Amino acid sequence: MTPNELRQVRDLTVHRPKVGEVTFHGEIDLLSNRSILEELPKVVRLEPGEVVLYPDSQNKPSEGEGLNRPATITLFGCLPPQAADFTDEESKARYRHRIAEMTESKGAHFLDYDCDKGLWQFCVDHF
Repeated sequence: MTPNELRQVRDLTVHRPKVGEVTFHGEIDLLSNRSILEELPKVVRLEPGEVVLYPDSQNKPSEGEGLNRPATITLFGCLPPQAADFTDEESKARYRHRIAEMTESKGAHFLDYDCDKGLWQFCVDHF
C-alpha cells in the first residue's frame, strides 16, 4: 500500500481461515499507528467459537483508540451440539434465539446465526 493508503485504511479486516474474521469499522491510520500492525498477532486472537482482543487488559487503549472500536465479528464452524438433532425449522429457530440471547447478554449486538452453516455474526461497540 502507498503511504497515503496506509493513512486511510477503511474497515480493516483480520481473517483466520476456517475460524472467522473481525472487521474494524471506520478509518485507521496505520502509518502513524505502526504498532497496530506490529502487535496484531498479540492483540487479536481468533479461535474457534471466540474472538479475544487485548488479552492483556493493561495494554487495551481507550474506546475509539487503536482497535478498541466498533467491529463486526463473523465466526465460522459454530455448529450446534448434536447438529443432527436440528433438522426442522422450529428447532433451528429456537437454537438461533438462544444464540441471540447469549450474544446480547455479553454486550454484543446479534446480527445473524445460520444453524446449517455454523455461521455466527454479531457486532460490538468496543472491546
